[in-house]
Amino acid sequence: MKEKLRSDFSGNQKMAGKDYEVYYYSDSRPIHVNPHLHDNYEVQLILEGDVTIYIKDQPIVLEPDDMVIIPPHLRHFSKIESGTPYRRFIFWVTRDFFEQLAGMNEDFGYLNTIQSLDRYVWHLMPMQASNLQTRMIFLLENTALTGFGHKARMDLCAASLILCVSELIHEELNPEAFVKDEVPLTQALINYIQAHLSEDLSLEKLADEFFISKYHIAHQFKDEMGISLHQYVIKKRLEQAKTRLLAGQVMSEAVEQSGFRNYSSFFRAFQKEFGMSPTEYRKKMIPDDESR
Repeated sequence: MKEKLRSDFSGNQKMAGKDYEVYYYSDSRPIHVNPHLHDNYEVQLILEGDVTIYIKDQPIVLEPDDMVIIPPHLRHFSKIESGTPYRRFIFWVTRDFFEQLAGMNEDFGYLNTIQSLDRYVWHLMPMQASNLQTRMIFLLENTALTGFGHKARMDLCAASLILCVSELIHEELNPEAFVKDEVPLTQALINYIQAHLSEDLSLEKLADEFFISKYHIAHQFKDEMGISLHQYVIKKRLEQAKTRLLAGQVMSEAVEQSGFRNYSSFFRAFQKEFGMSPTEYRKKMIPDDESR
């Protein structure tokens, strides 16, 4: 098992594992991937870089927060220019594992719609990209674990990632299903919090936003979620900060953009949640990372 998040890109385009694999790559050198196809599904999340992907020999210039989905037996390759660092997550899943999930619940099955739509690149909103990236990191983190329940945890992480991808496609194809007024209050709060983590998320602010008493919000959220709204916000901000740190963002920027007003409050919350400092955590996951 790898004990770091970042992988060295070897150019290999074949799966080594049985059901699924996930990688985080960061390269500054020019890369040319030869035209190829494979038996598995491939999901890419682009974080940064000057990259063009060729699908059916048609060039598509990729941007940060683009999600690329390559179904089995589709010829493709990428060209990466020098200069800008090229950072991305890659998730591979076999047809067998995917079809097992789709057989249990059709909501998993949206990867099957890609070829019929003839659409392979989806530009995500920042909140959507953050959700997908968080699931990529959860799966990566779990590859370093062992012991009781390890395979079950991995399968759950992979299933969560695939469901997230399916939901993103479904949301794009069915925008009328995501009207804010039709969403239950707690789910609407969760959606709003995820989209505004760097902003004021006090009970007073949320009460003004949703035209509901802050006491009603507090009680309903606690009853349905089992934790207070404040605790939930802290946990989501820590997840966001952790994702940004592991993706290479400067510490001060990661803290600020995750909604923490100062480093000391972030440090205390991080230490309490994860049992180590932010610097220790990043060094553990990315041993060759330079201190920032």
